[in-house]
Amino acid sequence: MKLPIFTSFLLFVILLQFLLRRTEKKANRRESAYWQREKEAQHTPAKPIEDLPYVKLPESLLPECLPDNPEARECREALLNLSREKVINLQGMSNTDIRLTYGTRNYEILSEADTRYIIMIRNLAKLAEIYENSGLRSEAKKLLEFGLSIGSDVRRNYTLLGKIYLEEENTAAFVSLIKRAEGITSLSREPVLKELGAMKPSGPLPEEGTDGKKQAGEEERLEDISLKELDVLFEEDKQ
Repeated sequence: MKLPIFTSFLLFVILLQFLLRRTEKKANRRESAYWQREKEAQHTPAKPIEDLPYVKLPESLLPECLPDNPEARECREALLNLSREKVINLQGMSNTDIRLTYGTRNYEILSEADTRYIIMIRNLAKLAEIYENSGLRSEAKKLLEFGLSIGSDVRRNYTLLGKIYLEEENTAAFVSLIKRAEGITSLSREPVLKELGAMKPSGPLPEEGTDGKKQAGEEERLEDISLKELDVLFEEDKQ
């Protein structure tokens, strides 16, 4: 009995050393690639940015509601100011990506425009919540749907709009909202989907196919690594 146990332990040690070495190599390659991209980014010439898909916030979406509410007034004024500035959604692009794509000289301009985008989507959701709590559902809904149209990933934008759709008994729109949330690429994706899932009414929803369903708690199955598979890993490491 001792021999198989010792052999298994030895195999485990060899495998652990291999995995640690491979992880270190991958980390070194990633770091090298990062600095190479940084070097390239520093010398990327400026490219035209006038025709980029800047966000246009119509002032018609911001009628003067709740003038006596200081929070609503502050949000509205912030959004009105942003409607007159350059705003762009560059979420998912790193600082290096921006410089590589548009040139180092344009980085500051676009970075500021992207910061304005973040401020915009947060204020849209906040103002919509104030409106909804004050009984101004139509105004809130317009702000939230505009937020979706410009790619907002703010949690409140989805959950509040989902609540409105369900209260209007518009389950088709609620299903579309869930599908839209599945496309979020930021860290807010899972919290948003979790909250929307908790809001789902019982029974099947329209246009909801089995292909789009996610099984909760699904985990990847881990298989034992055999000696043969270990040899394959070593061969890959040599390449």
